[in-house]
Amino acid sequence: MGNITADFGELLRQAPMTINGYLQYAHDAAEKYKIPEAQRAAFYGAYIQACAADYHTAAGSKCIEEALERIAYAISGAADDVSTALNNVAGNLASQNGGLAMEVGGVGWEITSAAGIVAEAIAMAMAGKHEELARISAARPVRRREGHGG
Repeated sequence: MGNITADFGELLRQAPMTINGYLQYAHDAAEKYKIPEAQRAAFYGAYIQACAADYHTAAGSKCIEEALERIAYAISGAADDVSTALNNVAGNLASQNGGLAMEVGGVGWEITSAAGIVAEAIAMAMAGKHEELARISAARPVRRREGHGG
């Protein structure tokens, strides 16, 4: 779909052109299906509403999809940053306390892994793979580490 760059004034200016296109299609359909003249005004109105609703749904879905892609990318990037920082801390701690360094490094890996799972789930949801997503989610129980939230 791409980014919408028109301002509200431009969108308002384009609206009659869109309606004109819908009216032409409605007129063609009315002729094809021999809608009586007395019913054409109602038919045209219903046709335009259906076209507008369909477009609104498709455009809204596309916007949501693009937003989810950006969210997944941001989550993944943030997790990578946190993981890198924790690994740096782990490296600095290694000389002082090896056990603590391993713990910090492990947390960094878990954050990166969780972000990957979230990004994968978002991609599957956007692709409409809801049954597969539910199956995978059920197979991946939430792991809680001892002393960390129960």
